Amino acid sequence: MDERTFTLQLLSPQATFWDEVVSAVTFVFPAGSAGDDFSGDIGSGPFKLVSFSPDTGAVLEKNADYWGGAPAIDTVEIVPITDPETRYTALTSGEVDFAHQISTTNAATLEGQSGFNVLNGGIENSSSFRFCLNASAAPFDDPEVREALKLIVDRQTMNDTIFRSAGVVGNDVLGQGMPGYNDSLEQRAYDFDTAKKVLEEKGVTELEITTAETTTGVNDSAEMLKAQLEKAGITVSVKEIDPTTLFSDMNNIYGAQIFATYLINRPYIASAVMYTGGSSPYNFSQWKDDEYDSLLAQATSAVDEADRAELLNQAQERLWAEGGDIVWGYCADLSGQVDGLDGIDITLSVPLFAKQPSPLANRTKGMSPNADRTGGHRALRILSRILLFAISLIFTCLLVFLALEALPGDAATQRLGLQATPERVAELTQQYGLDKPVLYRFVLWCAHALQGDFGTVLASGLPVADAMVGPLARTGVIFAISLVLVIVVGTAGGIFAGLHGGKAADKIVSTLALAVVGTPEFVVGFFLILVFATQLGWFPAVSLLPVGSGSMFDKPIIMVLPIVAISLIGACTLVRPVRAVVERENQTLHVESARLSGLPERR
Repeated sequence: MDERTFTLQLLSPQATFWDEVVSAVTFVFPAGSAGDDFSGDIGSGPFKLVSFSPDTGAVLEKNADYWGGAPAIDTVEIVPITDPETRYTALTSGEVDFAHQISTTNAATLEGQSGFNVLNGGIENSSSFRFCLNASAAPFDDPEVREALKLIVDRQTMNDTIFRSAGVVGNDVLGQGMPGYNDSLEQRAYDFDTAKKVLEEKGVTELEITTAETTTGVNDSAEMLKAQLEKAGITVSVKEIDPTTLFSDMNNIYGAQIFATYLINRPYIASAVMYTGGSSPYNFSQWKDDEYDSLLAQATSAVDEADRAELLNQAQERLWAEGGDIVWGYCADLSGQVDGLDGIDITLSVPLFAKQPSPLANRTKGMSPNADRTGGHRALRILSRILLFAISLIFTCLLVFLALEALPGDAATQRLGLQATPERVAELTQQYGLDKPVLYRFVLWCAHALQGDFGTVLASGLPVADAMVGPLARTGVIFAISLVLVIVVGTAGGIFAGLHGGKAADKIVSTLALAVVGTPEFVVGFFLILVFATQLGWFPAVSLLPVGSGSMFDKPIIMVLPIVAISLIGACTLVRPVRAVVERENQTLHVESARLSGLPERR
């Protein structure tokens, strides 16, 4: 034996031992520690712990003595951000370089942005989403009713809607794509008509789904299941529980008819022992079957791998046919990172698990191993965006030039109007260079624009810069007022929702904000005009002043609808990140300590 090898003697064969040893939730602490001593060198990884706080996170520095070679990054700061939307915002704003576990929606958006990559963990680093049917009480103590629920779930639609391209359809057994999984199981199909008939015959008319957003997508899955059951004529209520209090009362889970939840994907035998065995406290469906438990016990102690595999296959066949879980899909773990950051692998499950061929392809874009990790990649990202903006601006201006050139008639004739004689048209054409090729004029205009000369308005003869002063000033006033309202209303709404996290007030504010943000601006504007201008007549439908009629401050009523339209969308956009920050801070230890000290909530 060498200095890096040790031997453990087990009292009996235990097939799950290796999983338990290398599990991602196994930690190393100094001898004699109660699990709260983070001083000194802990473990044998590439980084050393410098500081740690539950509120502010951890700071790591590289371990120069690391057996695998010193890492390229000197310091790593881990920042706790519980809300996935806030993590995404922190990444795109440059606050962080890596955001673990972002939503599928944000991942799809991020993939279309330059300067960022999306890491897809694949099936071996995914979460299994499931509905746990309470098999210990009616109606799910009846296997036919459990089967009907399994048939009524439209798994593909749920995957396409909630997971987008980052998911695969599940088949009611844990561990898909991992060692020990029975790939020969028939994929359970969607059969609405059969399910509806069984539920009607069994007299199932009302059901309740309990859910908690322990990870992104769980609550959405509960709502989609509700819609599918209601389609079959069943009245369904959804009981949403704050994830921070979910496990404070296990009746939230064991007392639920249907519990929507998720699990980190692991090899089947590890999941089976922990989550589906009849004696396991994590068996949320409370399904018990002597034959299944016997097969599982035999497999756990089997020495021969072939024998163990056969026993596991039989156990899974039993679970698939009779079990109380609907494993409807697997969503890959998604993380976002800036360009140039490499060396990060997703190991959501267990780092040392054997990798299986994954139906979820890793969509990681190419990364440079020699990228500057001290901030150079941020500078490059900023410069690339500036360059992209400049190219887009030039291209847009060129399109405008070409579009004007394609219009019938010519600018000189339009400028002269009734005084347009052939001689005057020729004179004005030569004066403004309109006889030159369009590309030449465009290049000349760009050169003058860089010097602040944007040309002349042919209709009035005034310089373009002078003609823009008035409209820009009026636009600036409207923008300034709107910005103040966005900050005040958006911040107030976010604080209010965050302080009432998970309650009815939070749901109302968050839902309204999301609805407004998801509505195109022109629809919001049209609605405001239709209601407040056309129907009620409170404000003018057109915010224009006749030429020479004075300042818009002489008639401020014309500014109301434009300001409301701009500030409403902006404020609703601000509500969600502010809410996430307030809710996170409201759950920190120092706030909780203040509560325990007797300080009132509103101080």
